[in-house]
Amino acid sequence: MSASEKISITLENGEEVEICIVADNPKSLQRIDNTEASSNLEAPVQLLEGYQYEYQLTNGYSIAKDDQGIVLESKLNPSTGRLSPNIYVGTLHLDIENIEKQKCGSVELEVQSIKTDYRSEYRFMLEEITEKCTDLLMQYTSPANQPFDIDHESDSETLYQRFAFLKSVLESEELWTAVHRITTNPVSSWVQTEESRDIRSVRKMNRNVVRQLAGSPNRVPLPKSHPLCKNKKMESVPAKVITLGKTDTVDTPENRFIKFALETFKNLCADFKTSSKENTRLHRESAFLEEELEEALHHSIFQKISRPVTLPLN
Repeated sequence: MSASEKISITLENGEEVEICIVADNPKSLQRIDNTEASSNLEAPVQLLEGYQYEYQLTNGYSIAKDDQGIVLESKLNPSTGRLSPNIYVGTLHLDIENIEKQKCGSVELEVQSIKTDYRSEYRFMLEEITEKCTDLLMQYTSPANQPFDIDHESDSETLYQRFAFLKSVLESEELWTAVHRITTNPVSSWVQTEESRDIRSVRKMNRNVVRQLAGSPNRVPLPKSHPLCKNKKMESVPAKVITLGKTDTVDTPENRFIKFALETFKNLCADFKTSSKENTRLHRESAFLEEELEEALHHSIFQKISRPVTLPLN
C-alpha cells in the first residue's frame, strides 16, 4: 500500500507523459509487480471501490470525461482532478487527451472489490452468474419454450464481446483440468508396425517370414553345412526380412481432435490479437490466452499426434 503512485504513459506519437495518483486513504492504493499483473490480466496500479483519488497529469494533457462520473476534472487546471470509482469494479480504461481535446493515449487502472477477494471470489461470482443465468434460460425442463435463432444481419457490438465468449471457455477450470488429464493419461491404441530386421535376429517364424525366405531379393548364400542346404532345398536366404509387430501409440482420432481444437482456439486468439490495438485489454488478454495454448501444445504428447484427416462421429 502507498499514498501515491506515478505511472509513465507512452502516447501515440511516442511522447512520454506522467500521471501521479494520490489516495485519500493510503490503504486503498497499491502497485503490484508487472509479472503478477500480466498473469492475472490486471493493471499494475490498483485502486479500491468506494474510495476517492486525486490525479495530476503532465501539463497540457487531461483525462477524457466518462459517462459514469468517475473522472472529475478540476476547473482550475484540466490536467488535475479526482477519480471516484464508486462501485465500479474491474479494469478502468482512461483516455488521455491533448490540449485540443483529441485522444492521444490511454492508461489503465485496476479497481478491486472491497467486499470480496477480487481474484477468487468476485471473478468466480461473475462466472457463476453467467453460467447459472444461461442454464436457467436454456433449461430443457422449463414449462415454457425459448426459441433461439441466429440473426445473420446483425453482428456483436464490439470485438471484445465476441472474444468474451471464447475467453469464458478457455479460462474455465474444466478445460484445463481436461487438458491435464489428456497429457497425463492420453487415449492410446495398438497399431501394427513393419520393421526390416536382420534374418539372424528373427526368433519366430510365421507365414509372412517363410514367404520372404523363399522369394525376397538381396539374398546371402548359406553354408553348405546348413540344414536348409541339404538336398539343395535352399541355398540362400534374404539378408533382411519384414516383420510385423504391434506398438502402443497416442496418435488416435480422439487425441487428434483435441490437438485440432487447441490449435483452432490458439489461432482464434491470434486473430483477435491481430485485429486489436496494442496496449488494449483485448490485445493483452488474447495474447495471454494464445501463449497459454501454445505452451499446452508444446507438451511432448502433442508432438506425437498428427493432424486429423477425418472426424469419425459414430
